[in-house]
Amino acid sequence: MLPLGSWLTYSLDPDDAFTMAADVSAASPATSSGADSSQDDSEGGTTSWTFSSTGLSINSEIRGDAATITAATLTITLERGENDDDVVGPDTFTGTFVITTSAGTVEGTITGEAVLTGGVWQLRGMTDFNRGTSAMKSGVGGFRASIANGVTESASDDTASWTLDGSNDAS
Repeated sequence: MLPLGSWLTYSLDPDDAFTMAADVSAASPATSSGADSSQDDSEGGTTSWTFSSTGLSINSEIRGDAATITAATLTITLERGENDDDVVGPDTFTGTFVITTSAGTVEGTITGEAVLTGGVWQLRGMTDFNRGTSAMKSGVGGFRASIANGVTESASDDTASWTLDGSNDAS
């Protein structure tokens, strides 16, 4: 075990953070492709979605300043792990996000793991803020999403609810 003084720490100061007061929801993806999203095939497979939400009015805070989220786009590629003998491969995801606010855009990438439970993909992972026009141009944080399967085998009628946050130590 590492001594306490050598552990990594991150600032939780509101003046360095991006937070959202509520989840972004999308009734259906703007685009989708790949394997049936209702299945977690042991042979692997990929499903991709792009969820776009407009007309939003979600409160957020960017490095201590209030901002209203007016639109958001989330692109996710879900890669199902392949199972070999007794080894279960994890289901993972990568993606990008663009959040449009009254103070500019917040943009970056996401990575993490996914689990299919009761017809809903639960995604948990890391956010890397790496561009945008707002004061939140760099930093790291967390990501959470739920993608519910629609009634068809196609991913075109799936729905999503997601949020993220992060800290930017740069002044």
